[in-house]
Amino acid sequence: MKTFPPEQLDFGTLLFPGRTMLYVAEVAEKLGVTEQTILNLLESGQLGGINIGAGGKKFWRIPVHEYEKFLRQRHSLSLS
Repeated sequence: MKTFPPEQLDFGTLLFPGRTMLYVAEVAEKLGVTEQTILNLLESGQLGGINIGAGGKKFWRIPVHEYEKFLRQRHSLSLS
């Protein structure tokens, strides 16, 4: 079984050129899901992020490299 190289995947409009950090809302909008879905992915560790909140509050930021890693993992193809 062969794996399709992630670097050959074209995510087109899913990317954020020139950015280093992303907000939950913009990732949710880009992927067409709710903000709660993104928060669930962050809480479960499926999507890497940084909680910059204090006092028990959570304010997540998502590094672009973690977002792109998440896309590659979700869109990897297995070819026979």
